Amino acid sequence: MVEGLTLTRRAIDDRLPVACVAHRAELARSPGGAALLELAGREGIPHFRASSGVMGTLTPTRPVPAVIAAVAIRLRDAAQLETGPDAVLLVAEDLQNPDNLGMVLRTADAAGVEAVVVAGDAADPLHRNCVRAARGAVGRIAIFTCADLPAWLADLRDRGFQVIGATAHAEVSMFESRLRPPIAIVVGNEDHGVTAGVLDVCTERVRIPMAPGQDSLNVGVAAGVLLYEALRARLISPGRDSGGGRLGRADPAAKRRGEVIHEHQEVVERRGSKPPQREIDTDDHDQEREPPTDPAHRLSP
Repeated sequence: MVEGLTLTRRAIDDRLPVACVAHRAELARSPGGAALLELAGREGIPHFRASSGVMGTLTPTRPVPAVIAAVAIRLRDAAQLETGPDAVLLVAEDLQNPDNLGMVLRTADAAGVEAVVVAGDAADPLHRNCVRAARGAVGRIAIFTCADLPAWLADLRDRGFQVIGATAHAEVSMFESRLRPPIAIVVGNEDHGVTAGVLDVCTERVRIPMAPGQDSLNVGVAAGVLLYEALRARLISPGRDSGGGRLGRADPAAKRRGEVIHEHQEVVERRGSKPPQREIDTDDHDQEREPPTDPAHRLSP
């Protein structure tokens, strides 16, 4: 489920499989809301007006959003992930907080990674708080699950991947490591970090240097620092354009549209010949996101 004007519009713009849209009456009275309903009609997406009471039964979010959309997304197993020689992957092991996982996905999407692998039975990538925090990344970026992370990472290692375990206890700084593709960067649980079994199969353990007084970062921040360091290393690697380089990433919808997202100096999201203008929902801010009020934010065992 996606909530709010911004994320609902992005889900339709990204051509995700939106099953239906439900909205309060006031949505149609705003320019952005009217445009959204018109777009849903053109795309053949069923949309229904509902009272605030009915909307309140569909989502525990308060205040009740003006619009919500049901999107049919199925997570695939990491065994189905196909990678190339320039692949940059992010692996999130056993994150507990869906908001943190959403920030990790949002950062990975912004950094242009090929895919994110989510392991463990904790935070669910499809939980509403994760979807909201990801700001459109869920559905656009390829997300896989993995039941046996050490075995899967060992297979990556055998195929020539660098497997980098992020841990504050590493002797090697990320600035001393060569974070070059193909690479998989592993970040871990908010409390205990990457597990020992996963660290054992990593080709290298690295830490993010910090000034005295701090010894850890939020997992979303840590993922961003490492991913952008890997991106920087890739852009300045031999044989690449030192003025900015080229970053290519397959669009999850490319099989349907025959398109590929490419980047020159910055990641550009291309959907059709021209990126759509985003309508910003003034009632849909990150800081207004409420903590989980329901227990259904864990993956089923």
